[in-house]
Amino acid sequence: MENKQAIINVIKDQSLVPLFYYKDKETSLSIVKALYESGIRLIEWTNRGDNALDIFNYLKEKTVASMPELYLGAG
Repeated sequence: MENKQAIINVIKDQSLVPLFYYKDKETSLSIVKALYESGIRLIEWTNRGDNALDIFNYLKEKTVASMPELYLGAG
């Protein structure tokens, strides 16, 4: 994985990994935006609800250009 060290560095720098799931994609996007604007660059999306994968894909689509330093993972 080419970004492995970069991800490790982000985790060390921000000292936490926020994780969440919410059923509404627009609310989820607002949460991601708020975290990003607060300096968070790595977020874990929890795959535990209805349409979680669809919402994750929506978040990736909406953040790829506007939040270029964001690592959005799913677990």
